[in-house]
Parts: sequence; C-alpha cells; structure tokens
Amino acid sequence: HDFSLAFRTILQVLPDTKTIAIVNGASPNEKFWQEEIQREVSSLEDRVTLKWYDQLPFSEILKDAAKLPSHSVIFWHLMNVDAAGIAYEENDSLNALASVASAPIFSYDDSFFEGALVGGAMFSVAESSSSTAKIANRILSGEKAGDIKTPAVGFAPPRFDWRQMQRWGIA
Repeated sequence: HDFSLAFRTILQVLPDTKTIAIVNGASPNEKFWQEEIQREVSSLEDRVTLKWYDQLPFSEILKDAAKLPSHSVIFWHLMNVDAAGIAYEENDSLNALASVASAPIFSYDDSFFEGALVGGAMFSVAESSSSTAKIANRILSGEKAGDIKTPAVGFAPPRFDWRQMQRWGIA
C-alpha cells in the first residue's frame, strides 16, 4: 500500500482540495490500516484537513458525506464494520456512499473501480493475480517456493473513470 501516493495523486488531479474525508471501518483490521494511513499521510496535514469517519456509524457517514464543503474529496479505504458494530458488504456500502456523496470518491484499490470511483493511483488486483499465477507456475515446474524472490507489487499506473470525472467537473 502506498497511501501517500494515492493522496498525492488526488491533490495532483484536484489541487484546490481542502478536505479529504477518509472512510475506514472500525474492525481490528481496519484500525491497523487506519494507523498506516495516518502514518503515511501525516505530512499532508499542513496542506489539507483529514476528516476521519472511523468513529461514526455508516448511516452518519452517509449524512456527513452528503454535505461536505466544496473542495472536498472522499478517500474510500474499507468499510467492513462500522463504529456501531454493523457489518457491510464493501461494494454495497461504497455504492450507497456514491449515491449521496457531495464530493468525488477515490480509493487505493481498483477492485472498487466499478463506477463509483473517480480513480487514481491504485493497487491492481489483476496485476497481483498475474504475478501470483506466474509464481505458481514456477513452483509447479519444480522450483522451490523458498528460492523464488519477487518484488513487492506496487500500484498500477493511475486510472480514471471518465464518467465520474465529468460528473465532478474534473478536467
């Protein structure tokens, strides 16, 4: 994960951004990732206001996201369990957010790239799967798994949804 790159891409696409509202749930996994996001993007706090949604029930996140001020964006991380302890299916909750959001939505993961996101620099599930398949083939061909050294999978080139860009007036 390279949250710093994801946030820098947002600011490159929308340089007048003043607020980034971050959707992240309250499960132990989501709390771990929130700490990682906070650590990686702390240098941006003098440039933008970071608004964390981890302490709110999802119903309150929806209400707040519907009335964000101008020059705001939403960064979608995860929403498995909200602050009220309610579990959510990620695509359903992302689509619910997109239907009411008053700001464009970005993410770090292109598996959410189904029409709700503007896009950005994202982790590519397809690229990761391709790399995994190549490694599996090497193992099946007789190589020892411990002998295979692979680089970390980084973000794919930034990707954007033209419909969302038009919706939000992004050039």
